[in-house]
Amino acid sequence: MARKKYRVIIPVILLLVAAILIAIFSMDQEFMEDEGPKVSLITDENRDRIGIEEYGKYEVISNNSSNCFQEVEDDNNISLSIPPNDIVFATVDSTVFPGVSITEVATDDGITPEFIGENGAVAILTKEDGKGWDCSPGDRITWLFEKYLPQNKSDQAIAIGYIKDGIMYHPKIYQEEIGGEYQVEVNHSGTVYIYILCVASDPVAVKAGRIDMEIERNVQNEENA
Repeated sequence: MARKKYRVIIPVILLLVAAILIAIFSMDQEFMEDEGPKVSLITDENRDRIGIEEYGKYEVISNNSSNCFQEVEDDNNISLSIPPNDIVFATVDSTVFPGVSITEVATDDGITPEFIGENGAVAILTKEDGKGWDCSPGDRITWLFEKYLPQNKSDQAIAIGYIKDGIMYHPKIYQEEIGGEYQVEVNHSGTVYIYILCVASDPVAVKAGRIDMEIERNVQNEENA
C-alpha cells in the first residue's frame, strides 16, 4: 500500500512544481515586456503622463554629419538588433536604429490616433487592417502630425521615417517643430509604412493626425523611397 501511495503522490508533486515554475516564468515574461520602453494609445488612464519629465536611456548623437543613437551612459553605439514585430526585418544600413520596441498603430479612415511613446520606442502607422500602403511609382504618402507641448516647454525630438518592403530607412528628426508634415514619394512599387521613433528623453505625446496617399507631383520636402 505504501508504494502505491508514493506512486500517486510523486506525480502530483511534480505537476505542482511544474505549474509553479510555469506561473513564475509567465510573470517574469510579463514583467520584462512591461519593463522596456513602449508606445501606447492615449486613454483616460495614461493621459496624465502627457508632458511629464522623465530621463530616458537613449540619445541622438552626431556622427559624420548623420544622426545615430547610443545609450546615454555608454560610449558605444547601442545594439541594432530588430525588436520582435511582423513588419520590419532589416534596416537599410547600420546607422538606422530600429528602436528597442515596435508597436503597430492602426489608422481609422485616415486618422491616426493619439499615442504616447517612451524614449527608444517605435510606432509604425498601418491601415485599418494592419497592412501597409501598396504604392506605385509616383505615389506619395503624407502624415500630418502635432506633438503635445511638454510641461517644461523644451523641444522634444521625434524621428519619422518610412519602411518599404520590410526595410527601415533613415528617418528625419523633428525637434523644434511642434507639428509638421512628413512625406515620402515612392519611386518603385512596394508596400510602405511610416514609422515614428521617440527620441526625446521624456515620453513624447502625439495628437491625432492624418495620413493620406496621393499621386500629385511637384510637392516640396519629399523623401524618396
